Amino acid sequence: MIIIGGKQIRKVLARIPPFHREIQSQELWLYSYPSVPRYFPGRLFYPLVLVIPLCAIWWFYQTSEDDIDVIEGFLSVTLSFSVTLLLVEILKNVIGRPRPNFLAKCFPDGNLPEDLICSTGTFYDIQSRKSFPSGHAARKDSNEQPLKLY
Repeated sequence: MIIIGGKQIRKVLARIPPFHREIQSQELWLYSYPSVPRYFPGRLFYPLVLVIPLCAIWWFYQTSEDDIDVIEGFLSVTLSFSVTLLLVEILKNVIGRPRPNFLAKCFPDGNLPEDLICSTGTFYDIQSRKSFPSGHAARKDSNEQPLKLY
């Protein structure tokens, strides 16, 4: 229930346009990296981030057989994951730092407008300015902390 509610809030936050940070001409090189294919399939990321900690909790349960302990472990992992999703999306909207491949994705023809507003007509228009903080690193760490404390 917590994860579903967190994902619904994240879907709403993902559609809110982020802060439009002005890009100076001296820093254009930071955002001109080429687009590359994904190295790791995105559909496997969430199951791994959730399944590995839950398997560790299940293993501890098999050794101790404490029902309350396994419920608390499960709740701590799911709550940590949901709160992290929410905080990362809020921070991404507030900071508005462009992605490293911002120019390659938004302006593939190389013609840069004065205001540098992405207008490709895709979902990437909003996501192009949500680079920092890293959502992958935050989600991975969100489930490591409950395991360290467990």
